Amino acid sequence: DYYNFYSEQHNILANTFQGMDEILDSIKSSNKNLAIFTGKGRESTRITLEKIGYENYFGLIVSGDDVENHKPAPDGILKILDHYKLKNDEVLMIGDSQHDVEASKSANVKIASVIWDSYAKDEVLKMNPDYVFHDITDFKIFIDDSLKN
Repeated sequence: DYYNFYSEQHNILANTFQGMDEILDSIKSSNKNLAIFTGKGRESTRITLEKIGYENYFGLIVSGDDVENHKPAPDGILKILDHYKLKNDEVLMIGDSQHDVEASKSANVKIASVIWDSYAKDEVLKMNPDYVFHDITDFKIFIDDSLKN
């Protein structure tokens, strides 16, 4: 079955970036809300988070199964805003694709494009995201500085 294969092959085909654990720990310990909006299905997302050890970082996960309109529609972002009772200017979306930029702009929230491993760097840059990070070190500095303010 697909999910067994996905689970068995996951760590061969996907891994995390060195330093991401520290970034997530910093955000979580600052009592900021962390949520995921992904086009993946609910079960695939659960497997991924479990396999990489990130299942306890996120208070809300909005998967492709949880929205009628998938990215680039902003439905998932709006669901997160509603869940946490947040205003648009209180949110930063972090993503690596054009669909992430488009969804963020449609939801009127700022977007930080992390493109060190993006399959579409040039296309993302053409969309003028609010922030762009070419490597995880600069992203970590940005997050650390943001959490101080």
